[in-house]
Amino acid sequence: MLEPALSPLRLRSHNNFLRLLKLSLVLGAGCDLLLALVLWLQPTLLSQWLALPLQQLPAGGDIYLHLLALLLAVLAWVYLLAAYDPVAYTGNVVAAILARAGGAVILGLAAWQPSGGVGLLWMALAEAMLAALHAIAWLASRRWR
Repeated sequence: MLEPALSPLRLRSHNNFLRLLKLSLVLGAGCDLLLALVLWLQPTLLSQWLALPLQQLPAGGDIYLHLLALLLAVLAWVYLLAAYDPVAYTGNVVAAILARAGGAVILGLAAWQPSGGVGLLWMALAEAMLAALHAIAWLASRRWR
């Protein structure tokens, strides 16, 4: 007789939530990689998408945008490692949840500033939704283990 923790229903639910977690992590990584590429190659395009004024950077000031793009690319790699094996890289899953939630708060606060725009609010909402999706799928997958 199967133990309750190994019943087919529990195993199927666990696998479904792990699949959802992996999908959400890959989606988040894709968003971060796209944002990193745009920041590196065409920051004015991002400024137009978000309806934000782009400050004139001093000579060599684009290094900050390039560093931010690099950090976003590294963060995407962290998410992809977690998507590859969420059980082995549980710390990365937690980091993804916290990073997304923190990003949602920061972007949400920035959206309410006089220089903020509706684009930042949409980004904050997307970050919050990804954080919630990561957290729900991760917690549910652990519950059904």
